[in-house]
Amino acid sequence: LDLQFLSATRKGMPVAKAVAVGRTGDGKSALCNRIARCLGCGAPSFLESADPTSFTVQPVAQTVAGVKIIDTPGLLDTGGVSQDEANIQKIVETVRQEGFVNALLLVVNEECPRFDDGMQNAVKLVVDSFGENSVHRLGIVFTKASGKRSQEQAKRRAQEIGGLIEDRLGYAMPGLPCWQVDCHPEELAALGVTSEVIAARHAATESALHDMINWVRSNSRFDTSAAKAAEYEQQRAVREALLAAQEAQREAERQRRAALEAQATSELESRIRDWQMLKSRF
Repeated sequence: LDLQFLSATRKGMPVAKAVAVGRTGDGKSALCNRIARCLGCGAPSFLESADPTSFTVQPVAQTVAGVKIIDTPGLLDTGGVSQDEANIQKIVETVRQEGFVNALLLVVNEECPRFDDGMQNAVKLVVDSFGENSVHRLGIVFTKASGKRSQEQAKRRAQEIGGLIEDRLGYAMPGLPCWQVDCHPEELAALGVTSEVIAARHAATESALHDMINWVRSNSRFDTSAAKAAEYEQQRAVREALLAAQEAQREAERQRRAALEAQATSELESRIRDWQMLKSRF
């Protein structure tokens, strides 16, 4: 391990915080474990699973060598839109309590770099929750990078993803930094990959993680104390339409009651006039 790299906190560097977000099953928890090990932790706290249902049901955090790593429930969970919004609520509440973050790590499986409408909407949900400036703390981590794609290909893919996010958000995106990591290159042995190649993948991942962690540490803090959970546009449209219909119904009821009160008042006034006319005759 690089002792100079690990001793940053001992020299007075403040804690930096990184939040991992991404599709369920794309390797957020494995990434968080690998980051923790890269920072010198022998027993990371993040539970891993390849299940299509999010294995991380609550945000989990661990601080190692001055970096607080925050794992989060997966987006586009098999539980559907309502589960996604519930997960976003959990993420936002956790990050709001943290007070600030230095980085949002968007985790994308390099073997299947899906960034369809669903994922674009999910990322928009995250950005809307934390505010427009959060895109300046956004970086992409391509997980399960077994060496099939070059760094240049990864950079081009990151640019494409940035363009898709920009189109969805409706405002300019900065260039997104990206890293390729293979959290478990030892699994390649089952495919007959040589130990030399596996060692090279380990080394490449360590190098990428060092670069990513230095980027996290170099970022200024982004205030998250006012973060507020957003909701999907379609869900919001339905909710707003329902609220508008309910308000229209309430207004109609108010008008009906006002008309009845006016009628009752008019009838009472008429009776009073009739009584006064009758009284004046005697």
